[in-house]
Amino acid sequence: KFEEAETLLVKCSGAFPNSALIHNNLAMIYINQKKNDLAIHHLAELIKLQPTNAQAHYNLGMMIYKSGETEIAIDYLLAAIELNREYKNAYSALSMIYKKQGDEENSKFYKDVAEKLLPELVSEK
Repeated sequence: KFEEAETLLVKCSGAFPNSALIHNNLAMIYINQKKNDLAIHHLAELIKLQPTNAQAHYNLGMMIYKSGETEIAIDYLLAAIELNREYKNAYSALSMIYKKQGDEENSKFYKDVAEKLLPELVSEK
């Protein structure tokens, strides 16, 4: 069904190129289809239309991270936090990225913030 939705949304995007909803929905379809370049394109368009959309910054950061552009991804994740100080997924993602980079200090900082925002998900050790 993703293909049908994609076809309809692509047609709609031609008629309504400034529709944030269309760009968001196309990005989600492309993420599910693992068409990362297309997802990145539509998320970037969404951010142009809605620069204060924290979730769009988070999603773009994660897609860019998957493409191997770690520093750019970090910038988008930090922007998501700047827009929404309680965006727990962005803190968790930053913790994971910094841990993979071997930056234990930043990893711990973002993990601690995420745990404070989400105490019910902290595993007992």
